[in-house]
Amino acid sequence: QQLGVLRDEALVTTRREGKQIFYSIASSKAMAVMQVLYQLYCEKPNGATS
Repeated sequence: QQLGVLRDEALVTTRREGKQIFYSIASSKAMAVMQVLYQLYCEKPNGATS
């Protein structure tokens, strides 16, 4: 249901391969938000190990 809402709002595109459906971010604004969130919460600080 949530992916359907994102698709209806043109935030994602879909590609079907057999029974699988692959989703990709279609909106440059949504991608920019995802990049900021990744930088804040997923990247390791400089010099960090492991």
